[in-house]
Amino acid sequence: MDSLEIVKPDDWHLHLRDGAALRAVLPDTVLRFARAVIMPSLRPPVVTTALALEYRSRIQAALPAGAKFLPLMTLYLTDNTAPEEIARARASGAVFAVASGTTEIATAHPDAIAGGTRTTFAAAAVLIVVALAAAVRSRDIARRLLTPRHTFAKVSIND
Repeated sequence: MDSLEIVKPDDWHLHLRDGAALRAVLPDTVLRFARAVIMPSLRPPVVTTALALEYRSRIQAALPAGAKFLPLMTLYLTDNTAPEEIARARASGAVFAVASGTTEIATAHPDAIAGGTRTTFAAAAVLIVVALAAAVRSRDIARRLLTPRHTFAKVSIND
């Protein structure tokens, strides 16, 4: 073997945003990636094929001249997403996935995310303490149940 070709990888989870943020992030992205799965975390979120195609057009318009980059669009899946919308997305040839989760986390203020993280870790710490207490308690109960208190019968076996 005389050479090794390394192709540009894909980014499987990219938040580009829109407007100035899109124009700031996209040039750096296309230097490193050939394609990217574009997360639908805009306000309002990308919930229809039409919105995904509009967003894709804005991404393509913001590409640096001569850039070869394929945005793989996603829809934000909601309780109201109709099966027909998924069929339209599939037929579009531009929407490759759906995403679910909160629409707030990707666009939330850092203080809100930090507060939520602190609350989550505090709840986890409480659950760990409860689990440890339960483990110690169950060990004590098991010892009492498994320790014989009365001899039922004593058998001697002589040859």
